[in-house]
Amino acid sequence: MGLTCNYYFAYGSNLNHRHMSFRCPSAKFIAPMTVHNWKLVFRGVADIERCEGSKVIGGLWKITARCELALDGYEGYPYLYGKGVMKTDIAGMQQDVLTYIMVEHDCVKPPSDSYLSCIAEGYKDCGLPKRQLTNAVKDSYSDRTGQPIAGFSWGIPRPKGV
Repeated sequence: MGLTCNYYFAYGSNLNHRHMSFRCPSAKFIAPMTVHNWKLVFRGVADIERCEGSKVIGGLWKITARCELALDGYEGYPYLYGKGVMKTDIAGMQQDVLTYIMVEHDCVKPPSDSYLSCIAEGYKDCGLPKRQLTNAVKDSYSDRTGQPIAGFSWGIPRPKGV
């Protein structure tokens, strides 16, 4: 499979430069990036969902086809996360930017401490304000909904009749 986009928008654990250098050694961090009318949420892991008037501040990476394949594996594509393409201005030109969005949205729950620590390190690496992360974690406790049923809430295909 070829490269979907030359750029990738990260908003969770892939903000962490150490983890990305291991997973995608050819990836280059470009700059912080803001996506409007989306909101950061936790479903045990980070996700984004459409939300008018909100914004997600994440990181913009330049990637290769090999990086995309590594990201596909890490993100559980196409079962846990699907791919989305956004447009943004990079050096005065409109560019397509790849991101991953969870397939199932039936659960809101807090992240594990180790996962949250990885993301917090990524926020520091990318120079992002922590307020968005703090609010999303807080919301994951107060807005907690749904329960994963044998993994089905994590994008694994459901058997017929379930």
